[in-house]
Amino acid sequence: MNNNIISNDGNDNNDNGDDTIINSNNAIISRYGKEGYKHIMHTLADICNAGKFRTYYFLDEHKIYAYISDAVPRDDYVLSNIDLILYKFDHNRKNELGTFRLLEFKDLRYNRLRKAQELTFGLIDRMLRSSSESYRYEGFYLARIDIDNRIFIVNDRILSEDEFKSFLQGELQIEPYKFRMERYL
Repeated sequence: MNNNIISNDGNDNNDNGDDTIINSNNAIISRYGKEGYKHIMHTLADICNAGKFRTYYFLDEHKIYAYISDAVPRDDYVLSNIDLILYKFDHNRKNELGTFRLLEFKDLRYNRLRKAQELTFGLIDRMLRSSSESYRYEGFYLARIDIDNRIFIVNDRILSEDEFKSFLQGELQIEPYKFRMERYL
């Protein structure tokens, strides 16, 4: 995979901003089309407007993911990442490690994990539940969210935005995801 941007004058990684922007835009449009380009720019603008990231380097994680994807043989490996670890601790109890949940985000159309995720995340879930620290683990959750339309579904339970926030804060309890690993074994 070549991450270098070739500018109009043929030099790699030229800092001529206009050429870099034009070539970057063209690369995105050729891969995802104009609608995809608009979606990407809209999403980046939303992230910037939220003001949660003080740097743009959070995007580098995706470059690393793409690099690793190219570095391992597709026949032998499946890349997957858990989208979010939601960790809760009590500031007043400095020595307490707290509790956590694992969350995986999917498009609204998908209410189950893919086979590789079902097996991998199911094994992780099983190991965490059987560990001596299992009381810290609150479970795995499949969240399907459409921020623009304010749709929040956790493990097939439709939530209002306030209910979703209550779930994230541990005030609303939802049954953890039910893995069906055995159907693939």
